Amino acid sequence: GPLMRQRHGRGEPALMKTMLLLGELGFNQTETAERLGIHIKTMHYRVRRLQELTGKDFSDPDVRFRIQLLGHILDMEHREGGRLLEGTSGNLTTLHS
Repeated sequence: GPLMRQRHGRGEPALMKTMLLLGELGFNQTETAERLGIHIKTMHYRVRRLQELTGKDFSDPDVRFRIQLLGHILDMEHREGGRLLEGTSGNLTTLHS
């Protein structure tokens, strides 16, 4: 989707970073905003924009789990030098069920 395209030089990298950090910090918007060095209103805007782009409700526990899982997968991929998802269609990195 639009968030994953940023990995290839397009899309919205600030939103992807926000979403992954939000998941890492247990969806605490205040702490995420502080860590990103942004105003809380900017954080709220980003969450709304993320929900619009993904079509997902970030208060849904299943969606939260998928975001956190995505963060772990991408972290593993990074540590493996980008080899983890080679040969996949990228379906592992979507929020769709």
